[in-house]
Parts: sequence; C-alpha cells; structure tokens
Amino acid sequence: MVRRANLLLGHRRMALLNQGRMTFPTRRHALLKKMGPVTRLPTQFYNKKGRQFFLTLKGKYVLRQGTKSLYGRKAIDPRAPMAIRPKKRVL
Repeated sequence: MVRRANLLLGHRRMALLNQGRMTFPTRRHALLKKMGPVTRLPTQFYNKKGRQFFLTLKGKYVLRQGTKSLYGRKAIDPRAPMAIRPKKRVL
C-alpha cells in the first residue's frame, strides 16, 4: 500500500529535479519581458526610400523613423494592401 506522504514526497522530489533543469533567464529575456508585448509587427513591404512598413495592433500601417511612427506613407510593391498603395490617377 502506498502512503499519501510517500506520493507527496515523490512529487516534491520531481518538482525540485525539474526546477534544477530549468535555465536561468538571461539579460535579453529580462529586457524583452520588461518591454512587454510587441505593438508593431514588421511586414514585407517597403517604401521608396527602403524603409520597412510595420502593422500596428489596430491594423494601421506605419513607418518607423527613430522613435516616431509615420502614418500615410505609401508602398512601392504592387502586392501591398490597398491601404498603403498610391492611388491611381486617371487623366
């Protein structure tokens, strides 16, 4: 017959062994955790100057210039979404 105390000791022992196998967080992991979730995801589209477009959580496309977000810019790729493609001019 297995006693409850022996079962608990086995689970505690396994927990301690698993804790010993865990890797310690690095400085990079700590910095990423401190920054929080990503609010701008990079896309495959670029503007005429070669700057990459980012997609915000609200669904808007922006360019990053230093710490600023630039809105209303246009992509040169014909596969880009209509929101960031230049409008065709009809003469």
